[in-house]
Amino acid sequence: QDEARAEDMSLNDYITVNVWLTTDSTAGGMALIKLYLYDNMLADAPASLVTEQEIDVPAKATGRPLRVILPIDSSITQLGKTYSEMADGAYYITIDSSSYSSGLIEVSGPEFDISPRHKVSILLKSN
Repeated sequence: QDEARAEDMSLNDYITVNVWLTTDSTAGGMALIKLYLYDNMLADAPASLVTEQEIDVPAKATGRPLRVILPIDSSITQLGKTYSEMADGAYYITIDSSSYSSGLIEVSGPEFDISPRHKVSILLKSN
């Protein structure tokens, strides 16, 4: 089923996330990146989860980021509208590390107003 869905997606439907650790971080760890779809014109409406991906951030991400490609399923909707049908559609990314014992904390973010094919950087810190 996932393979069929991947074939339906255009090669343009992705967002690149560079995950960095602060220079004072001593360890990496596990976290969950979540990508949401929302319409800026519907500020109070709940966003729709597009995808989530578990990542293992290496301690060496202080000098070189962990690059993550998040595929976008263009059939996902918020209140019945896809990204291309929205008045002012956008995506946002959060990182959840609270479910893991890694001790990673998101320093920058969440990142809002992201469009397909954009690159964003997220900074994490280990405590």
